[in-house]
Amino acid sequence: MTLTEFNRSPSRATKAVAQGEDVVLTRHGGEDMLLTRLHKPLDPIEQGIAEGWITPPKAGPGPIKWPDLNLSPEEAAEAIAWFEDSRKDRY
Repeated sequence: MTLTEFNRSPSRATKAVAQGEDVVLTRHGGEDMLLTRLHKPLDPIEQGIAEGWITPPKAGPGPIKWPDLNLSPEEAAEAIAWFEDSRKDRY
């Protein structure tokens, strides 16, 4: 954003900064100033970890192991059709 644009509409820049963006102000084509938040808000999970009321897991649950259904193509097509038909009443 140029310095002239900032002078015309400072609220546009401050809204962007409030949403967590850094705004670079340019003068005569060169980067001149940086508008940034002094304290960026933490993600609620990160904040909970920092404050100690959330304990992060020691290890992840790992990949999901789906059972092998061994469906024939006809059985698979029937299951998909049933699923799609069951969704119709939701819309």
